[in-house]
Amino acid sequence: MSSFMAGTMKANKALLSYPVVSPFDAIVSRFTLQLMTDSLVSVLILFLIIELGGVSQSMDVAGMVVAAGAAAVLGLGIGTINIVMFARFPLYEQIFDIINRPLFMISGVFFLPESLPNPFRDYLLYNPLVHIIMWVQEFDLRRVSG
Repeated sequence: MSSFMAGTMKANKALLSYPVVSPFDAIVSRFTLQLMTDSLVSVLILFLIIELGGVSQSMDVAGMVVAAGAAAVLGLGIGTINIVMFARFPLYEQIFDIINRPLFMISGVFFLPESLPNPFRDYLLYNPLVHIIMWVQEFDLRRVSG
């Protein structure tokens, strides 16, 4: 979401030439488009997993929606900050891309952050995406243990 939001001004440069359209309009419309696209794709994939995989376990849909909403708002915030930073500091875009890729890889998508030893886990918790991923995994763990 943040990378999609960061490209808002570049993608809508011609649209912003109209006096009626403000940058806020472009940001809100881009966020809404991406949120609806992500939601539709997530529902379709989840439906296919349930139907084709034969999953009979009940799911905490409300918890998943809240966690996805928190991730969307985090993406909106970081994306909006990046719009300003990319415009004012062109080098920042390259630096952000270089730093963002490894941070995503170590954010807990491929492993449980709780399984790491204490000093490394403490450093990993400075990444806000880790908290959202742990939140989603918490719903999963409650279902398995409960």
